[in-house]
Amino acid sequence: MKYLVTDTETNDLCFSDELEQLRDAVVISIFTWRRSNDGDLPADAFRWGWWSDTYNNFRIGSRLYLLHREKISEALLQKIDSIVAEALQWMIDDDVVSEVLINSQRIGVGTIQTSITIIRNSETLLTLDFDNIWKQYE
Repeated sequence: MKYLVTDTETNDLCFSDELEQLRDAVVISIFTWRRSNDGDLPADAFRWGWWSDTYNNFRIGSRLYLLHREKISEALLQKIDSIVAEALQWMIDDDVVSEVLINSQRIGVGTIQTSITIIRNSETLLTLDFDNIWKQYE
């Protein structure tokens, strides 16, 4: 399905592919820095994240950046899945999709791959594989 949208540069009407919009929404939701939660960092630490999260109840992005110093373990894979699910929950809440499946796995020595499957009405709309969602810093 294509949507009629306005090109912001030319003000012309054009069509945008729904799958392209979903892909963009997933990427923005995962790779934008959501403001950290109260317990994520020491009380005196700077709370990174998008400044607007301070002033509203709707948070954009994920907290993946908080994991950059952790060692790869099964617990880290579960944290990544949980944080990605949190970042994409709005898609379910707003009835954009009916289900989001997330699976993270270790690839090689210091890299994690995360696969995200977007489902609406029992139909798989989109599967995205992020081959380097997290890389161990050396």
